Amino acid sequence: MLAPTGKVYVSGDVEIDTSQIVIRRAGTERSLRPKTFHLLIYLIEHRNRLVPKDELISHLWADTAVSDGALAQCIADIRRALDE
Repeated sequence: MLAPTGKVYVSGDVEIDTSQIVIRRAGTERSLRPKTFHLLIYLIEHRNRLVPKDELISHLWADTAVSDGALAQCIADIRRALDE
């Protein structure tokens, strides 16, 4: 799992603050569950390549058996938070 790094990622009116584990869209804070937030950060930090589903699952749920649905729910939560 990623530890907060204190980085802030900005794209348009979206700000993702890793130290506070929060997303701001047009100044309005939106929260994500910690695992979902870590997924978002992992995807941002690996944005230069296609990240396979199996890699995401093994990174976020290393010692836990989960279905593809858990990953799909995290992605849906991220999209909702970003208004995508």
